[in-house]
This record gives sequence, structure tokens and C-alpha cells, in this order.
Amino acid sequence: MTVLNERVYRRGLETHRLPLLSLFSASNHLPEDDALRALFDRFLLRCPVKSLPREAMAGLLRAGWDLESLGPLHSSVTTEDLNRLSAQIARVDLTPVLEPYMELALKTRDLGIAFSDRRAVKVLKLVAASALICGRSQPNSSDLWVLRYCWDREEQIEPLASLVNGFLERQAQDQERHPLASARNLPSGEELARQLEALEKQVQDKNLSLMALARLKESLAGLADQAAWLQDARSRQFLLDKTRQCLEKIG
Repeated sequence: MTVLNERVYRRGLETHRLPLLSLFSASNHLPEDDALRALFDRFLLRCPVKSLPREAMAGLLRAGWDLESLGPLHSSVTTEDLNRLSAQIARVDLTPVLEPYMELALKTRDLGIAFSDRRAVKVLKLVAASALICGRSQPNSSDLWVLRYCWDREEQIEPLASLVNGFLERQAQDQERHPLASARNLPSGEELARQLEALEKQVQDKNLSLMALARLKESLAGLADQAAWLQDARSRQFLLDKTRQCLEKIG
């Protein structure tokens, strides 16, 4: 917390002042202890990273080994570049998006997400940065895509994405939209239902090997991931419920 709040690290009698620009962290588990909530609150954006599906393993190993063989990687973005961008954030005029941002922030809280006053203010810097990266001195509604990643728990990812994507779709006429404002290509509910029907038949097979069961679980989890992006709430919930039931039957 001292590093994040004051850019200072203390070890015994030693005090080190850190030229911290930004901080990235990773964890296998989301914090549940109340003592860690304040720390977690400081990380504005949360990104879940899942293991690749079985069919991507060969490509993963090849790409991973290529990266290992390259040695240390060096970014083309310098500290000076980041400092210049950071200095420009204060000059961004947020007036055009304050009202829709406030509406989305309150609806985010309505979803049960702990979107604190501190985070609500800090996320405005991300909105401003989104505009700057697009070469604009004023944000537009498309820059509110950053709110998709302000969830606290995994079960909030889907409803928050639906909330933000629904808002962004209604503002699709905005000029100079940020590329990430567009939701990824949405799956077809009918196609997912057909895939689920085939997987359900496999679930009924009592003679599946452990390897086949593992592959079936991966397929069901992948289908659920795609279903979470469906815009139709009834279709989305139906498919999510059915995949959950199938996973429960497998155990």
C-alpha cells in the first residue's frame, strides 16, 4: 500500500523512493480477506486470463519457446513517452462524457460491484488516456469501454460487460470510436445451442475415459464463455444454465 500510495518502499531502517509509473500484478486467486480489499481497490482494471484450450497447446508451446529463445525483450515505448502522455491527461476535457460516465458508474454499483468513490475518480484518468491514445483531446462515449474491466468477482464479469456493451451499442454513431469499444464478434445463439445439444449427448455416455471427460469439460466451459457474450438475455441464461447442469452431471 505504501508503494501504491506514496511511491515508497520501506525495509527495516531503509527507505527507497520508487519512480513508479504504473503497476501490474497477477494472482491465482481474487482476494477474499477484508484486509486485502483496500489493496485490490487500487488496481483499476482487472483482466481474467484463462488457460488456452487443448487444441491451442501446440501453438502455445511453439510461441512460448520462440519467446524464451529471444532473450530479454525491450519495449519501444520509453519512460519519457509515458511521462509526456501522463502530462497531457490533465489537459483532456472530460465534459462530454461526465454525465454518461456518472450514469454507468451508478449502474455498476447497482450490480453489486464495489466501485468506490476513489476508483470512480481514478477511472476518469483511464477514460482520458483512452481518448489520448486515439489522438483526441476530448473523450467520447466509446472511451467508456474501460468500465468493462472494473469488476470485483468473476461472476460480475458477464453482467458488467452486458451493461457496458449495451451502452456502447446505443452510442455507435460516435465518430472516432476507440477500437476496443466494439464488442468482439458475437456468437450465434442457435449455433451454440446446436453445439450444446451434441455435448449433452456425450454427457449421457457412462463409458467416457478420464481423458474424454476432461476434453468434454473444456468444451462445455468454452461454450459457456461464448454464451456469456450473447445479447439476448433469455438465450444467454438458458445456455449458461444448461452448460452448468452438464458440468454438474460430470462432477
